[in-house]
Amino acid sequence: WFLLGLFKMLGIKSLTDQYTTYDIMVMAVLIAAGGVVKAYWGQVRMILESIMGPYATFIVGPGFYFWAILACYLVRKPLSGTISMVLGGVLEILVGNPFGLPVLAFNFWEGLGPDIAYSAFKLKKYTVPVAILAGLGASYLGVFYSWYYFGFNLTFNTPAGRTAFFIFLGEKLLSGIIAGLIGHYLGVALEKVGVRPPAAAVVEDA
Repeated sequence: WFLLGLFKMLGIKSLTDQYTTYDIMVMAVLIAAGGVVKAYWGQVRMILESIMGPYATFIVGPGFYFWAILACYLVRKPLSGTISMVLGGVLEILVGNPFGLPVLAFNFWEGLGPDIAYSAFKLKKYTVPVAILAGLGASYLGVFYSWYYFGFNLTFNTPAGRTAFFIFLGEKLLSGIIAGLIGHYLGVALEKVGVRPPAAAVVEDA
């Protein structure tokens, strides 16, 4: 109900009309669970990045990205990934994510990437390839932030710096693929136990 009220306040009536109470309940659970888990996963990210630097992304990234893919798979409505991630990001901050307010930006593009991927297929195709595309969207939309955060902008003019950046891009690729697979198969498993009611969308089980 909070999401419905938020949509109406922002004047997004057509979007509001598409969401059922059941959709809101599913998203609320994902927001709560995802927000808490990602807050603690942020602690893991901080530790691993202090040891591995940018090359921790293939381990850390999927733990954040798959939540948006899962939301898109289970809810199948416009912006379900972005909304779930951003509101989950608020909870992340309250629980104690060590990165503070920038978490909202992370969650925005990590949710928007999957939304774009599934929307490209008119929210009617929920296959493994589309889930992987969604994972890549979640992973790569944040590259501009990583460019400065890890200092690639300062080292790219050197051969070693360029090599480091391209290795990082390869890790982002792996991270997105892993996230897509986790999100898809977790969604399939939850669907089988009745978390998501049957829909008219075309689904090709892998």
